Amino acid sequence: MILERFDDIWYSVIIKPSSHHIDYNIHKHSGQMPSKDGGRLIPLYGMNYKEEIDDDDFEISGHVKWDGCSNWRTNPVCMFHGCSREDISVIGDILSKCWDLTAKYCRAWDEPSPYDEFWQSTDKALWETWR
Repeated sequence: MILERFDDIWYSVIIKPSSHHIDYNIHKHSGQMPSKDGGRLIPLYGMNYKEEIDDDDFEISGHVKWDGCSNWRTNPVCMFHGCSREDISVIGDILSKCWDLTAKYCRAWDEPSPYDEFWQSTDKALWETWR
């Protein structure tokens, strides 16, 4: 499990890599506090403002596959809250960052799909029947 923090938009992502897709649990920072040395801010998570992420307390989870396709779902006990257009646009920003992280952590990123030949022949056959 890998943790990537995006303090600029107040989100952290737990990454679970596999060979052909990457699973993500996206967590919103609920606050922040100064580190003991005062050098940086530490994100806090969840309604109890904890320093540790509870992996079940995510806002969004999903995965991005080697070919760029992705699926996302929200946690039924969490909700998105935004008070402005900018707040809502951050959701797109964090999903885009996850897509970019897939190129970093997925070994098979951008490789040809083992199904390419099948889909090409299927698409060609379908195209012939529609003509």
